[in-house]
Amino acid sequence: MLDVAVFRREIDLYSAYFEPTDIEVAVEVVWPSSRDDDYVDKPKLYAQLGIPEFWRVDQDANEVIHVCRHRLDEADGSYLLYDDTTLDALETETGR
Repeated sequence: MLDVAVFRREIDLYSAYFEPTDIEVAVEVVWPSSRDDDYVDKPKLYAQLGIPEFWRVDQDANEVIHVCRHRLDEADGSYLLYDDTTLDALETETGR
């Protein structure tokens, strides 16, 4: 199950299902129990579904939260890392 999604258009928030084509960015927050899925299985699935961006949010050993942002490479159907930043830096960048 997807943790957070950014949609391409306004959606019906009461809907229990969304088409993959509705999703612009898929975000996974890594937990110890979901680590393998979040690093291996889910990126493959989201790439197969054609979701343009995949973000993974994970905490390092020093408890710093990292946001790794990937874009779908349509040539080979996999995600390529385009940014690895901290949550603090991302919040500063976006003014939040």
